[in-house]
Amino acid sequence: MKKFKHALLALMLSGTLLVQTACMGSFALTLKVYEINNTITDNKFVNNLIFWIVGAPVYGFTTTVDIMLLNLIEFWTDSNPLA
Repeated sequence: MKKFKHALLALMLSGTLLVQTACMGSFALTLKVYEINNTITDNKFVNNLIFWIVGAPVYGFTTTVDIMLLNLIEFWTDSNPLA
């Protein structure tokens, strides 16, 4: 049973390596969130406060989605779904 778990883990890791091509995409989703955060108010201090309270977890999520999904789609299709 232990050998099966190791084999399954090795298969999953090698599959991940095949689809993660280390592509550098445009990070369109994260940039859209940045634009929204930057235009909430005219005051840069309030925008920064909003970023630290609400934006930090949102940026973490959007960056993860960009890296794991959208940049991969952009790499293979040469077009970003959000562009």
